[in-house]
Amino acid sequence: PLGTIFRGNLRAAPSALLEALDERAPHEADLEGVRLLVLSDPVPRTAAQLQAGEEAVPVVLALSPAVRPLRVSGGELGLAALSLGATGLTTLGYALSSFLLANDGQLLEALNAGDTSPVATALPIAAGIGALLVLHEGAHAAAAAARGVRIAPPVPVPSLQLGCFGCVTRVLDFPRSRAALYDVAASGPYVALAASLAVFVVGLSLSAGLPPPPAATDAAAAAAAASGIPTAALVGATPYPVVPSALLHSSLLLGSLADSVLPPLTPDSLAVQLHPAAVVGFTSALCNALQLLPVGRLDGGRIAAAVLGSGAASLTSSLFLLGLGLQSLFGGDDPALLFFGLLIIFFQREPELPCADDLTGVDTPRQAAAAAALAIALLIVAPSPLLG
Repeated sequence: PLGTIFRGNLRAAPSALLEALDERAPHEADLEGVRLLVLSDPVPRTAAQLQAGEEAVPVVLALSPAVRPLRVSGGELGLAALSLGATGLTTLGYALSSFLLANDGQLLEALNAGDTSPVATALPIAAGIGALLVLHEGAHAAAAAARGVRIAPPVPVPSLQLGCFGCVTRVLDFPRSRAALYDVAASGPYVALAASLAVFVVGLSLSAGLPPPPAATDAAAAAAAASGIPTAALVGATPYPVVPSALLHSSLLLGSLADSVLPPLTPDSLAVQLHPAAVVGFTSALCNALQLLPVGRLDGGRIAAAVLGSGAASLTSSLFLLGLGLQSLFGGDDPALLFFGLLIIFFQREPELPCADDLTGVDTPRQAAAAAALAIALLIVAPSPLLG
């Protein structure tokens, strides 16, 4: 058999029981190579038990040595390398797209003419998005090393809408506790989201003094002239990214921050000129907010499993996945949500591996941080009422 379930009355805290079993295992020849998990009974309850309101009881699951930890294959490493190259291209393409409206489309004309200078113009944005992605994955790796959790190398997921949807990082073995799983899952998006919001605010501050976009309307040009901005500044040789104002308001939180920092837009202004840091912060904040959704094996799904337990996390995952699908279909033209939902369905919807101690929850500070992070993520993903 691959495993044996031991049932009985649990007379000690699950963590204490697991420690006692681990201490005894080296002295028992029959337990050599056996791994022990304390979790809710994985055997489904009968209809009679459900009608009687019986809950799943704690059990000890002993896995035989035949059940080996997951390993990283050569194919997975090759896939990670190919995906890294593809993500670099899509991120650079996304960075270039932020300049399509600049200087009345002159960058696109330059690219069509074989001029590669626009690539150098867009490179800082691509590098900034990549740096925040490295920060995200580096925080995961540091937390995993500190908590003794084995994880696979991250596999970047390219995106035509955002450059990159983040990375798929497998957990290779059972984490020791739900607190360990939480720390590994939360470290990446918490650190990277905080850095992204800081970069976005700094970028907005640097954007506040920029003139209207070069392809400005007569009303915007008149407003610029009245404020003392030279007309020549509207067609500078080194353009800044120009994005539709509706893009900023595709996020309730990020749009509100933009409205509080940037000068009020004129009624005829359909686009806004931004500092590259604002584009980097906006994109990375949205990417990390998506990763915090409590679905499947996303960072948010693992956080939910650590905070709520596997049963409640599975139900939460189903509800949020349904909500994400409805939002992508009926909430407006947002292909990023649609493609991200498809990514989850095909690659990330399965629940995470259980923890060795899957019964002991996380402490109150971790619960509060998880609730706050989810609230911020939802405010970022939710569209602003001004978008309509």
